[in-house]
Amino acid sequence: MTNQKFLLNAALSCLAVVLLPQLCNKHILQADQGEGFRFPIDPKTPVKDLLPVPPKISPQLGPLLADDLAKVPEMQIQKPLRLANGQGPQQLLEQTRQQMAKINFLNQKKADRFVELLLENRADLAGLPFQMGDACRLDKDRSEPFRRAVSQIRDGSQDLVSMVNLVWKKPGHNKKQNQEYVAALMQMMPPEASPFALALINHLADFQESEATRALVRVALHGEREETRRAALKALEKRRDPATKEYLLKGMGYPWPEVARNSAAALVYLKAADVVPDLIKVLDRPDPRAPLSKEFKGNKVTVVREVVRINHHRSCLLCHPPGNTKDVKQDDILVGAVPNPGEPLSPSFYMPSAPDIVVRADITYLRQDFSRMQKVPDAAPWPPMQRFDFLVRTRILNEVEARISQAEFARQEPNSPYRQAAVFALRGLTGRDAEPTAAAWRKALSLPGK
Repeated sequence: MTNQKFLLNAALSCLAVVLLPQLCNKHILQADQGEGFRFPIDPKTPVKDLLPVPPKISPQLGPLLADDLAKVPEMQIQKPLRLANGQGPQQLLEQTRQQMAKINFLNQKKADRFVELLLENRADLAGLPFQMGDACRLDKDRSEPFRRAVSQIRDGSQDLVSMVNLVWKKPGHNKKQNQEYVAALMQMMPPEASPFALALINHLADFQESEATRALVRVALHGEREETRRAALKALEKRRDPATKEYLLKGMGYPWPEVARNSAAALVYLKAADVVPDLIKVLDRPDPRAPLSKEFKGNKVTVVREVVRINHHRSCLLCHPPGNTKDVKQDDILVGAVPNPGEPLSPSFYMPSAPDIVVRADITYLRQDFSRMQKVPDAAPWPPMQRFDFLVRTRILNEVEARISQAEFARQEPNSPYRQAAVFALRGLTGRDAEPTAAAWRKALSLPGK
């Protein structure tokens, strides 16, 4: 239970990818910062000096075909902060404080300006599904229920299973409040915390709104443990929500084959025979990871969709704006601590090393599809196993990359894992067999053409 508590606290540390402006011409930002926050910025400072130092990027040779999630590219907001000779944790804390001041300086000129400039200047972050403006902000109707949900979950975090029981038994819950509990619990569910996941699934089964259906499908498609995936399917089987099949079919096009295999297994388990025509169409489609030609800014480009990962503990400022400005009242707006890479991760919700080193949880630029614990080399003073959040980016290929990728997928196509997953589902749902082509299956099932 200690490990599960630590994992929950990790999720609470910066709430990366939860769901979920004013001009400043002063030389010092103290007019719009928290108490004790003093860092001078010259308004004429070049943009490149206001953005974090980018990490070193290794060139990517060829398409990503391995199932091993440890091999997918890691997206980072900056070159990792590490202790150098003669440095202490306080020096790293000061670097974080200074970067947050620069972010606030840019965002005072225009909301989300930091993220806009980051994308303009960092090709390695291009294609990530950033959301800005109203799309990344919880409105007032959702912000307060979400803050209340997280607060009550924190209160019950000593025992993960009891915590789920606690929050669902709170008096006065209504549909809106339950919606925010689903969002909060799904974000904060520690990867691999099986008893907690099973308790959560048990409660989701009784919650009839569409948010619960989507949450259960997420577990069924992305859950690492078979027992939790199977529990989610049992809950979906009892619900008979027509949206379930739609969500599962989308999994057949997710650019990581394991999701397609889980989707196929789920459709068979749920005896979703009415999706057979849709599964046959999958056999006509290219591999979801294969390069596609698209128009971008008036030009034809070749793009690929690929899964990438973000270290949950190190990426707070990539996914959320700072929460140390004067307009943030922490009794009204939920904030999460930004861990100091020079200090051990605290099991107590990663309480910030300083009260101004926090981010806003009601504004989320990036939202993960799922999370996993992965080993990090040279992790000290942090634990070797850390949480990573996974999502899909759309990357533009250069001509050489496009040729290599196209050739590789042409070679792989007959044995595409997506084709195999679709055939598995078709066999399980129809009791028939045929060659792995759409034409062969339509003929076997006496179905009309396209």
